[in-house]
Amino acid sequence: MYAHYLAAAVFLLPESQWLVAGQEPQQAQVKIDSCSSFACASSAANSVCSSSNQPDDITQTTLVSIASNVVNLTSDSQLSLTLIEAGRTQFGNAPGLEAYERTLYAGAPSSLLQGDVPASCALILQYQSQTFPIPNESDRDGNMNGTTSCAGILDQDCLERFTSFITSFDSSSGNDSATDCATLASHVNTQIHSGDIHLCNFYSNLIEVTGAPLLNTSTGSSNEESLTQDACRPTLPQSNSLYRVGSVQTVVQTDSDERIGGDVFGGRQGYTPVITAVYDGGNVSSVQFACMQALRKSGEVLEDTSGGNSRGRARLALLILTAVATAAALM
Repeated sequence: MYAHYLAAAVFLLPESQWLVAGQEPQQAQVKIDSCSSFACASSAANSVCSSSNQPDDITQTTLVSIASNVVNLTSDSQLSLTLIEAGRTQFGNAPGLEAYERTLYAGAPSSLLQGDVPASCALILQYQSQTFPIPNESDRDGNMNGTTSCAGILDQDCLERFTSFITSFDSSSGNDSATDCATLASHVNTQIHSGDIHLCNFYSNLIEVTGAPLLNTSTGSSNEESLTQDACRPTLPQSNSLYRVGSVQTVVQTDSDERIGGDVFGGRQGYTPVITAVYDGGNVSSVQFACMQALRKSGEVLEDTSGGNSRGRARLALLILTAVATAAALM
């Protein structure tokens, strides 16, 4: 089944080119909060964090995760990240599949916006069009649970490989495209998919990267009503302004009886790695990693009320992805 899908020409950067001299990946370990971390009036019905806006149906549950001051934009300024998943839809014409839109926002203090804001990109990682699976307890210290640490999800070698992909694009572009985040994402995807079959203990061709500017101040802060009500604004500190970064679709199977055990699928429950690249004069000044787990607004991990967990509902999704990739490889 996987033979055609995972076939790839082996092309790896020489080990000496994995990292630019002095460029080391930075990994944040910040507590992941949700709406329960601040007072939010139940009467604010239009807010994404309103306590009255939480249906019992798991398929309609809005997931929110907030990491305060998790990205170092400059030596004395930080950005917060907010990840919101909502909006269930059918996935195209495929029977038995549903998609959830997962949107990343950056929270910025007003003081930061008064000066020169460095160019920066955010890369959102997915595995099999879902989150990355929750690691085994043996691969991750208990004190890292509930934080943005990528330990057990992306190991140190993996962080260095992704850093090398980003810095190699910067050093080879020779023009201003280093800050073109979509082009950067395309470059990273090419590096991933043209390399070894495995990357970071995962199948390379099942890893997908989406890129967007981390803080695009030219478009203005988000004016969505569900995000701007002060008492329920989903960012910490709540004085931050929220800027939309970009969205990805999480695709899962609707049939709760179709499950695969173990830690193969992330579903909606696992981790979404976010890589941020900050630039200084067109060169990468830092590459930072934060693994976000979308939580219920109560702060709890999403559990499948029908008897399993939501990360296992994806066999048909994998078959479709495999079929599409196989057809493309044979063309």
